[in-house]
Parts: sequence; C-alpha cells; structure tokens
Amino acid sequence: MNTCDCCQHVEMCGWRESLEERGCDFFDDGNRWIPVGERLPEDIKPVIVTWKNTDPKSYYQYIVGKHFIGTAHYKGGKWFWYSSVTEDLLAEYGRCDSEEFDEAIEVIAWMPLPEPYKASPTDSEKE
Repeated sequence: MNTCDCCQHVEMCGWRESLEERGCDFFDDGNRWIPVGERLPEDIKPVIVTWKNTDPKSYYQYIVGKHFIGTAHYKGGKWFWYSSVTEDLLAEYGRCDSEEFDEAIEVIAWMPLPEPYKASPTDSEKE
C-alpha cells in the first residue's frame, strides 16, 4: 500500500496522483487564501488580496461589505496598491503615500501570486 506524506488514506493518494498527472495543482499550498489573522505576507512582496470597503463615499454605498480582489504590497503594518513603482518606493524609502490603503479598506485574506507562465517544449515547437 502506497501513501504519500500528506495523506494517510490509500484511496485519496491514488486520486491525488491521478490529478497531479493531469497537471492539477490543487494541492499546492501556495494557491490558497490565507486569512490576515492567520499570517501576513513578507514585506513588499506583491500578493493577491481579497478586500472590502467598510465606509465608501455616499455615491458608492452599494459596495459596502462587498468583497473585491486586487494586487497589493504589505509593508510595516500597512497595505499598498501594487505597482512596480510602489514596490521600488517601498524598497527604497519604506513608504508610498499615494498608494497606501485608506482606513476604510479592510484586507481579509491574501495569497501569493502564481508563478509566471513558462512555455513547455511542445509550445515552443508550435511557434
């Protein structure tokens, strides 16, 4: 009977291997939402965030409590909207006031960005 490190159930291991052979990365721990109460990302590293606006302007009241997805940086207890310029300013000066989240934006969870696309050998043969 074969079992993997993550699973003690033989049936589950066979199912997992079958999915992995088909390229499924469902079991990759890097691809799950991490609540901010559980842990925070590394400083400055860009991540995907789920956020909500708890106090939008009156003309945006319909978004109160709605969840949105965006890309952001975390640094020194603060969140910043993602851009390469923001990343550079945070690394160089430790701040980027124009991209800092305001107090009404609440980040609920985050996840690492996926790895960039890499062409497989068969993809490059088609080009």
